[in-house]
Parts: sequence; C-alpha cells; structure tokens
Amino acid sequence: MSNAEVLSKLQLLAWRNIVVPCTAAPYEFSHSQAGRSYPYVDGAGHDWTGMNAIPFSATLKLLNGIRGGPWYPTKWIPLREALFDGKPGPLVHPDLGLVQAVVMKGSVDLRAEMRDGIVVDVSWESHIDDPTAGVAFDGPEISVKALAEACDFGMAGLTPPMAFPTGNPFTSLAGAIAQIEGLTLSVSLTVTGAINQVLGILNDLIGTVSALNDHSAWATQANLTSLFAQLRRLKTQAESLVQRPTAKKTAQRDTTLDALSTETGNTSTELAGLNLELLRSPIVPKGSIVTYYT
Repeated sequence: MSNAEVLSKLQLLAWRNIVVPCTAAPYEFSHSQAGRSYPYVDGAGHDWTGMNAIPFSATLKLLNGIRGGPWYPTKWIPLREALFDGKPGPLVHPDLGLVQAVVMKGSVDLRAEMRDGIVVDVSWESHIDDPTAGVAFDGPEISVKALAEACDFGMAGLTPPMAFPTGNPFTSLAGAIAQIEGLTLSVSLTVTGAINQVLGILNDLIGTVSALNDHSAWATQANLTSLFAQLRRLKTQAESLVQRPTAKKTAQRDTTLDALSTETGNTSTELAGLNLELLRSPIVPKGSIVTYYT
C-alpha cells in the first residue's frame, strides 16, 4: 500500500499524550452477567454486575513518508518508553475518546526493506484507578445517557412501576441528562446546579429501590448507583473547567496536533479533548478553529 493510500485511511491515536497515526483500532466489550435459574423453568435470568475491562488494540504506522512526521525515530523513542514502563495512562481512542488504560503487549515490525520507519501493534486494556469512581471513560456520551435510559426502563419495569418524581422541569432521567448535556459547560454554575438537582433525585430513587428488597430490582439499583457516581464525576469536571479558561485560535497553515500543542502550551490530549474533530486526520487544515486552555 502506498503512503497516499495509507494516509487516506489514517486516524490518530494518543497514548500518554504522544499522538501517532494508526490504520486500525478495534476493541471488544463484554458484560459480567450473574445467571439465575428458576425451578421448573427453562433458561435463566441474568443480573448485570458491571462491565468487564475492555481490550483495545491498534496498528500504529510510524512511517516518515506520512505527513505530520518525522515519526521514526523522533516519536518512537518517547512512545517506546511509555509503552515499556507498564504504568496506566490516558489513551485517546479514535472512536471512544479518552480512556484510562494499561499496555498489555505489543510487537514491532522492523525490517531492512522498510527504510522509512516501523509498524507497531499494541494491545491495551481499560483500567480503573479507583473502583468507587465508576467507569474508566471520561466522555459522558459513552455511558451516562445510556445509563439514564436503562434506569428509566428499569423503573418502568418494576412491580408496581416506579414513577419519576413530579415537580421537576423534566419527566425522566434521560430527559434530565439531555438537559445537562445541552448546557454550556463553561457556565459552570448552571451545569453544576442542574447536576446537583439530578443527584438529589437519584439519591431518593436509590433509597426507594433499595427499600424494595427485591432481587429483581437489583440491576435497576446498580444502574442508578452508577449514574449517580458518573454525574458526580461530571460535576467535578465542570467545576474544573471553569477554573481553566479557554481561548480560540485559527490555524494559519496546515499543521499537526503536536505543533499546536507546542504553540499553545497544552498537551496533545488536552487539545484532543477540546477539539475531537481534529482527530479525524493527522493534519490540522489551515483555517481550522482550535480551542485551547489559556
């Protein structure tokens, strides 16, 4: 495959703030489901007990003929150190965004006939530093909305169905999350106020479901508890954003995320988090509006 063909298929991946091009970034996901058998009933019921660690893999193309380089050995040396030390760190995945992960294994294709760089295959697994903090993902779009919908569905399926508390500006947890996500995160007081309101509702709902003392309501209780934990994280994130003002600049020429990182004093991961659209290509086109922390 020519460099031009490779470039057309490239995405960016960042490991520990080191951004490199990749041609593949597959991942798998699975759930831990506790099976329950019933006397004289075929089949089994299941209680969801959490999501298993997610394995990620990526094929990294550190070829100097690809725009945005030089990639080898300039980027490979610090990347190799970050891959070898075994410590957890931030992985910016082309599809899932920012994930806390650890390196599991890797392989390097280094051959005499491949003179312009190397190809590296790496496997990671999602990692949780604090088991009480919820999932390892930072992006609310990954699970908060889905969790809210699961909670609404679970409450409606209880016997008798549990109604959403009245007297609120929304009629469901999914509606509450949609309202929060529609707010501007830079207006921290507005966001944290809305989150605090939902946290109060969730606290009451968790207590009510717990009081049922019904094993069939366990999954709903677990989802409500997970949503509570993730909203607390989102509140902390919103509060930290107001302490870090941002500004915008226009790229005056075709450039790279690394070059912008140097120009703005931000890490590549910080820029990627503020400008997810920049991860679509290894090149940031001239005229792009870039948000950065001041």
